[in-house]
Amino acid sequence: MAHRVLKRWIAVEGYRAQDPRQTLSDAVNEHVAELGGRLPAGWALARARLLARGTALAALLGARSPDEVISEQEMMDPELRLRGTPDLVLLGPEVVLIDLKTQTFTKGDVPDSVKFQLTIYAYLVELTYGLRPDRVEVFSLNRGPIPVTVTDEGIKDALVQVASARASSRHDAKPAEVVCYFCRRRLECQPHWDAATKWPDADCVEGTLRRIEEATTGAVAVLIETKDGDVWVSGVPGELISGGPGDHARLVRLGRSRTNESGLTGRRWGHNSAVHIATPM
Repeated sequence: MAHRVLKRWIAVEGYRAQDPRQTLSDAVNEHVAELGGRLPAGWALARARLLARGTALAALLGARSPDEVISEQEMMDPELRLRGTPDLVLLGPEVVLIDLKTQTFTKGDVPDSVKFQLTIYAYLVELTYGLRPDRVEVFSLNRGPIPVTVTDEGIKDALVQVASARASSRHDAKPAEVVCYFCRRRLECQPHWDAATKWPDADCVEGTLRRIEEATTGAVAVLIETKDGDVWVSGVPGELISGGPGDHARLVRLGRSRTNESGLTGRRWGHNSAVHIATPM
């Protein structure tokens, strides 16, 4: 939801206003009104953090014109069959790649899976615009900007990992969180799902679809019964949920949401997420 608010704020050039924090607050209120009051779990904290970072976000975007602020534009390499949708690419004298993260980051380093994602994004930005990002950052709503180092060697290694993952057959696949992130076989690759249960902060969910709640926006929240307990996934486009309770569901490339009032773990749909629903035979 924070991503959609940010996109709205950028579209109306709120970051260039005399009081960018106020225009960001206006964007929040307008988006909430469109949702008809149906807000995801944890939104109150995310909203407070987003507004608190409004001035810093405006400073980051600076005086760039709207055509220099690229928000959630899909980029792809047809030859390598790679695609990605960075949150923000800032063009101009300095090219900046930014990934907005709403989940809480501790004082530790950025997870390897996020570094891998941004390395691929940096490659796609250079391919699309002919310019390697001068800066790559995670913009954490609880910590602010966190720099991520992207090197030629890192990009080369990431592309090799993607190619290796695609070349692997079902029997010799070697799943790893950073390798599997962009793999298009994730949804059907059983070795991946076997390994993902052991990852400390897996971005995927597999289990039985137990409940579907619809929002006025057309998005839905689905309750998935997994081996480790129930998980809510919010913000899923309704047209992608073709099944019903009792069906088997797999979802990948999800963001983390806060645990809700009932103590259930939460995940949220993102622009790179994917889902597969199957009816048990």
